Amino acid sequence: MITLSLCFSHYCQFGPSIFGWCWWPIEATHLRKDNLNRLNPLQSRALSNQRLRIAFGIDNAFTSHEVNRVKTFTAQAKSLINLSPSAWSLLSDTTHRNMRRSIIDRTGDCNGETRIQVVDLVHTLTLRMVLHVLFSMEEEAFNLPDRCFIELASAINSTWIMSKTERTPPRFENNSRLQNAILAIFPPTQDLSPQNNPLNMILPGFDTMWRIVLRMFIEIGFSTGVPHSEWRTQLAAFARTPSKAAFVQRPGLDAVSVEHLVNEALRLYPPTKRLYRAFQYYESSAVEVKATDIEEAHTAEHIWGPSVMSFDPRRWHTLENTQKQSFSPFGKKPVVCPAQSAFGPMVIGLIVGVLFMELGDDWILGSTEDRHGNLHPGIKLSNERDSYQYLYLARVDDRLAS
Repeated sequence: MITLSLCFSHYCQFGPSIFGWCWWPIEATHLRKDNLNRLNPLQSRALSNQRLRIAFGIDNAFTSHEVNRVKTFTAQAKSLINLSPSAWSLLSDTTHRNMRRSIIDRTGDCNGETRIQVVDLVHTLTLRMVLHVLFSMEEEAFNLPDRCFIELASAINSTWIMSKTERTPPRFENNSRLQNAILAIFPPTQDLSPQNNPLNMILPGFDTMWRIVLRMFIEIGFSTGVPHSEWRTQLAAFARTPSKAAFVQRPGLDAVSVEHLVNEALRLYPPTKRLYRAFQYYESSAVEVKATDIEEAHTAEHIWGPSVMSFDPRRWHTLENTQKQSFSPFGKKPVVCPAQSAFGPMVIGLIVGVLFMELGDDWILGSTEDRHGNLHPGIKLSNERDSYQYLYLARVDDRLAS
């Protein structure tokens, strides 16, 4: 076991190279040719994520440097997300059913309007999807009230923020709110020890997924995508019958596929904005943590062109080599998220498509603050964790009646 005192360096940017972007920190082998890392890639990733291990009480592929543990966890995750066509069909049906359940569960009279908080809706849909796929809890998740998922999401978000901003991260064993939120969904006898903590699976599936779903929904439904009704129609059609063929299909004059829409959302709003790796050099006993800025690589004008901050899925018709190399929403080798190849992008398209299909034209976007007006085409949305808490959906009939 590595027992080194960590010296967290200031956030470092590693800018463009002749290959488009410099990915040495992610590869975790070296920062420069003469500055080799004594830590192997698993050690490098695990050490840089120790604050998450402490705050969430987890022991998974992101926080462990033990080869067998990482292999076992990764193999289990790959097996669970390798969905057959019938499993995709069931997931579609379940997500539609969950969406309808949430509309019923979350609607209530508020100053004459029926409102649903957008963030709460996305949190609930994503968590129910995670429980269905990763825990085989389809019916159990459906039968639980939305408030259980909203509380778990809130507890996760507040813990994550504290783990990143406080000098000493809070310890999971002292976080009664987070533990109670987990046990409200799982049996009270659930083992919350590091290797058995449900957050081992929940965090990788939920925490990265909901933020990209939220921004893609806002971008396509209420900002750049407003004049492109065919994008919403296509997402809804994919959500009805999700398949790889439907995901890459390019209908219409724009020839924009669901894959293009998801990739453009992942480019502008990467679910992991920065990837951290730990380094220990041969001439030093200290361990430094360096960050690679994924978001900056995805929005570099010299790579993506002058319209880099605009949501434009048509840019994916033809990509230059530097753009392909700079696009890394699921990490880079040697450690890449298992959901990269199919499940991650397809389930993002599925959830967003279900949102559009089930909401139809019966709901409009509202805001409890004046900032609603900042949703303008061509202006990049905020990618901060606590953004858009003020947005809600209101029934059109209720709005007109009031």
